[in-house]
Formats: sequence, C-alpha cells, structure tokens
Amino acid sequence: MFHVAYRALILLSFLKPLNLHAAKPLLFMTLIEFYGQGCPHCIAMDALVEKLEHDLGVVVEKFEVWNSEENARKKEKFDNHLCGGVPFFYNTKTKAHLCGAVEYDVLKKWASD
Repeated sequence: MFHVAYRALILLSFLKPLNLHAAKPLLFMTLIEFYGQGCPHCIAMDALVEKLEHDLGVVVEKFEVWNSEENARKKEKFDNHLCGGVPFFYNTKTKAHLCGAVEYDVLKKWASD
C-alpha cells in the first residue's frame, strides 16, 4: 500500500498546479465584452448581458479596460478603430461588433449569428 501512495505522489509532483486566475486564451472565446468600471452605458448593459447568457446558454467574457492596461491592449486588437469607447462587444466567430449600449434584440442577434 505504501508503494502505491508513494508512486502516486511522485506522479503528482510532475503535474503543474492549477492556476484558476490565469488569463484565458482569446482563441477559444466567442463573445467578448470590453467595459469600463463605473461606465453608465456599461452598467446599463449588465442586466441585458446576464439575460442573454441565461436565454442562450452562452458566456460573454468580460474585460475591464479603464483600470487594466493589459485588457485595454486586448480591446485595441479587436476594436481596431471600430468604436473607440465602451461598452464594446465583439463576436470572434462572426467578427460582428457592437458599440455602446444597445437594445436586447440587437445584443441577441449579435450573439446568435
């Protein structure tokens, strides 16, 4: 019994520990929202994004850009002068984007295409 436990410990020592706070690769994301903390237009979209996630069973990955230079750089890669402001929504699958606060039907169409 000791040998089995010892072997298990040796095998586990070669595994990398999980980093639950590691950045998620953007390659696998489909729906992205870039927002600014305290932005009234972004706050107005919060409930609609939650409804969208519930109704469609999707996840919208959110990145705060006013207080994170890393997230601001990510936004610029997707925005590329399309909007310039927040909220900015980007669908990596369809390349569709939304600028600013929009109605739920517009958000749903953006996510569904």
